[in-house]
Amino acid sequence: CMSYIGLHPFDGTAILEINNSLVFGLIELLLGGKGRQSAPVKRKITDIEKKLVQTLLRVVLRDLSDAWKAVEEISFNVQSLSSEPQLMHIMAPSEAVIVIAIEVKVAETPGLMNFAIPALLIKRLRHKFEQLQQIRKAASTEADKLHIARLIQEANLQLDIQIAGGTVAARTLVNMEVGDVIVLEYPVTNHITGYLNGKEKWLGNLVTRGDKLAFELAYQKAPELSMADVA
Repeated sequence: CMSYIGLHPFDGTAILEINNSLVFGLIELLLGGKGRQSAPVKRKITDIEKKLVQTLLRVVLRDLSDAWKAVEEISFNVQSLSSEPQLMHIMAPSEAVIVIAIEVKVAETPGLMNFAIPALLIKRLRHKFEQLQQIRKAASTEADKLHIARLIQEANLQLDIQIAGGTVAARTLVNMEVGDVIVLEYPVTNHITGYLNGKEKWLGNLVTRGDKLAFELAYQKAPELSMADVA
């Protein structure tokens, strides 16, 4: 199924080719089915099916036009639809094109959608792409950071407290029994490390609070943490 796409206001034609496996799956969806095919369909699409495909393509091309607005206002529209591409001579055999292959799955049936656009059009718009690359996102203001911080303040973060122990022989672990003590070779006077989402953040000490162990912060290894920093 070959669709010949106009590129108003530019000259030239793009081509959108959809595999049969996708075409018939999409047609079934449009007619209220689930898009599943019991067996591959090996025939050309009918005139009625072409009308259905054109309806679908108008939706696809409208979204494509919206996507291109950041570069240039291009109106993509279906000029013709054919199942016999050898009868249509839209592009010269020597014309350079850029082809984008998109894998699409309808229900459990995969297929390819190939979009070929004249390379000359991309060259004409090269300066527009270069301008987009030069645009840099403005730095977030303090108000933006605080707003994001308010939105995520209920989020849960992963907190880990780790003691860097020594090495233990495998035979020691195999022969361990309840009540045995492993010496970690880590001085009790040394600080232990607190990690936030896997990143080393604090140094502190293990203390008790009632019947629970707790982590007492000694100092931060990184600049002071705030909700804006978390955002």
